[in-house]
Amino acid sequence: MLIQAESRFLKPDELDQLKAFLHSWPERQQAYQTLREREASLVQQTLNQLERDRPDLSAPLLAICQQDLLLILRQSAMAMLMTDEGLLRERAIDWIEDQLQMYPLQSAYEAMIRILNAQLKQQLGSQEMELIRPYMTQVQVALLV
Repeated sequence: MLIQAESRFLKPDELDQLKAFLHSWPERQQAYQTLREREASLVQQTLNQLERDRPDLSAPLLAICQQDLLLILRQSAMAMLMTDEGLLRERAIDWIEDQLQMYPLQSAYEAMIRILNAQLKQQLGSQEMELIRPYMTQVQVALLV
């Protein structure tokens, strides 16, 4: 939208989108900061539960899960902050889909996202959870394909 503004004025509906984006910025910024502050706890709790649920996962596969969990959490948070689902697809989901072609991690990723969602519900407030939920759902849907 902002790129289009270089060649013309924004249309009324585009101005409304920009207004909504700016109006919700404080809540999204607070949710982003909370996720950033709780990243270590969210990741550690998720990985601990994943290891308990999936003792069959080797150390190298767990390391891949950890790397991708961080990617999913950080990029979901950034997509939420920017209200940009395309950003999440470009920066995380496409990567995860490539990982699934190389490693037998489908069920591990599904479990990991389920556990992460449970951790998010425990560690975030309801408003923060509502803001991040669409992006976590986007990841879950991508894993089902």
